[in-house]
This record gives sequence, structure tokens and C-alpha cells, in this order.
Amino acid sequence: MSSAEASGVILLVETLAQAPDIGSSERAHEYLEDLRDRCTTLAHACDIAAVHTQSLHGGKGGAPKLDWYDEFTRLVMELCERLDLSTRLGRHREKQTPDGQFYRMAEVMEKLLPLKLRSNTAETRYDRLEKSLKRIS
Repeated sequence: MSSAEASGVILLVETLAQAPDIGSSERAHEYLEDLRDRCTTLAHACDIAAVHTQSLHGGKGGAPKLDWYDEFTRLVMELCERLDLSTRLGRHREKQTPDGQFYRMAEVMEKLLPLKLRSNTAETRYDRLEKSLKRIS
């Protein structure tokens, strides 16, 4: 470890020690050790999931299935319900473009997804939501 890295660790421990829920250097060290252990466990689980995911691929080529989008749709529905917004998928009356509270919430939430998982166009997003709503209803 370089002196710059060591200084960074010391500063991190001192800063954590000042946090009200930590309170001491000893507890800051314990916190960081626990975090390291949890990250190691998570990394191991991710490795296993990645191997499992690779073994699932097979059969027909083409675009990957979007079954994961059903969970995304459920999340958007839950958010809309909590905020007392409509959970109906709609279109603008005159322009016939995707519209409505549910659609706009999905549009905003998709921005939190990695780029390659986002819908390329408004119509693609609408189609994904429409198909997903049919599957989960």
C-alpha cells in the first residue's frame, strides 16, 4: 500500500469514527471489515449467478427474452399506486403517442437502468409495457 493509500484509509477511518452510529475508530475498523466480508460474499454470489446465466443461454438465437421487464413493470405499478397515480397504459388522444402517468413513470424509471437495458424508442417502451402487463395480469 502506498503512503497516499494509507493516508486515505486513515482519513476514511477517522471520518467514519465521527459518524454518530459508529462513534470510534475501533467500530469504524469493524464496520469496514464487515463491509469487506459482505462484498466478498456478494462477489461470489455474482460469479455463481453469471455462470448460471451463461448456462441458460442456448436454443434459438435472436434478441434476448425480456422476462425481467415484468419485475420492472411491477415496480412501476407499485410506485404509481403508492403515489396515487393511474396504472393504466395510455396514448395521447390526438397524437396517439405513448402517454399517461404510468407510461411517464416507466420512462423516468428506465433512466435508472443500464443503457443496454433501456428501450430505444417511446414505442418500444410502450410495446414492452403492454406485453408485460398482459403477462402479469
